[in-house]
Amino acid sequence: MKKVRPIVSNLEEIIINRQSDGVIIEYVDSDYGTTHLQMPLKAVRELSDEEIMAFYNAKLKERTKHAAANP
Repeated sequence: MKKVRPIVSNLEEIIINRQSDGVIIEYVDSDYGTTHLQMPLKAVRELSDEEIMAFYNAKLKERTKHAAANP
């Protein structure tokens, strides 16, 4: 059974694979599955892994906040 995706706190918890249309974020713990984060190719090329992780974390926090406000 897949676990709910956590808020990623560090790069040791994920593997970032760059693609032409975004990044694939794989969790080291495979029970969490993978995520395809779409972003422009320019961003994929220019952003560091830390910046991609921070962007992803911000999106997860937004989703959690929205879900709490709209039960």
